Amino acid sequence: MQWLLTVSDSFSLTHLLSRSYWLLYPPFSVDTNAGKLYRLEQLQSGQSVALTVAHLPAGLSVECESQLSGYETEEVSQKVWRMLRLGENLQPFLNKARQTPALASVEQYGARLLRGATFFEDVIKSAVIAHLPVSARDQCLAWLVDSFGSPLLGNPTLHAFPGPRNLLADPAWLRRKLGAELSEQIVRIAEAFQTQHHHVQFLSVRYAYQSLKDLRMQLQYLFALDDVALSLIMLSLGRYDYIPASLQARRWVGASWPYGDIEFVSAPREVFARWQPWGGLAYWLWDWEVDSRPGEVWKGESIYGKLEDRVRAY
Repeated sequence: MQWLLTVSDSFSLTHLLSRSYWLLYPPFSVDTNAGKLYRLEQLQSGQSVALTVAHLPAGLSVECESQLSGYETEEVSQKVWRMLRLGENLQPFLNKARQTPALASVEQYGARLLRGATFFEDVIKSAVIAHLPVSARDQCLAWLVDSFGSPLLGNPTLHAFPGPRNLLADPAWLRRKLGAELSEQIVRIAEAFQTQHHHVQFLSVRYAYQSLKDLRMQLQYLFALDDVALSLIMLSLGRYDYIPASLQARRWVGASWPYGDIEFVSAPREVFARWQPWGGLAYWLWDWEVDSRPGEVWKGESIYGKLEDRVRAY
């Protein structure tokens, strides 16, 4: 079955996917030539369904190989709405970004970034990204999906992203495959979602009503996150006012960096403060090859010290 979701004239699925190449981990897959996004999703009924999302002139097409009830169709629509951030109004940021060369790409590709169908998926992926190098993440997440996710009826080689209960089914196996540190982090996250479900959902849905400080403290308490993982979770929540504490997050996700093995230590929270409440989004979308020295950090004897004091081996 197939149905359409209404999107704004400025929305482009192709541009969103191009912008989100570093977030396209399993169970996402993409046909770049056709501009289609594929995903297996487990519904609340327990059924797993294969989804194809495409942008047509009439709207955003969602196609499912299975016949869904009205309730299930609404559930899938809400998950697609979340994944593609269709409810966000980024126009104020776009208007401001047009005046900045290092953010010129938003004119062509917009500013939306792909996220998971659920907050749980985003938190688990953030932990994996923060723990593993770029070369190991896809394999790790593929293993989690294939080992713990619900299979598609008729094609058991395809799996949905696992829920908290699935990942808690065999902690010993997680530890053997992923090591002590990452497996313990995943178990802690899954236990928090399992035992404090309503509180966690409140944080994810009502984020706009939380002060940034309180939200950060609660997320760190629940999940024991480092700054890289916390920064990615804030991005997934749309808390664009959260600026990572260092440039490590930018490097760790595999984004472009023009200085190879040399890291220039700066203070992003001060450099991008002028972009608030969009400072975090400006940080993630900043083109460092156009402007590798944003703000006043590089101008003479700034508050950040001499150049030699800001350079260290990475």
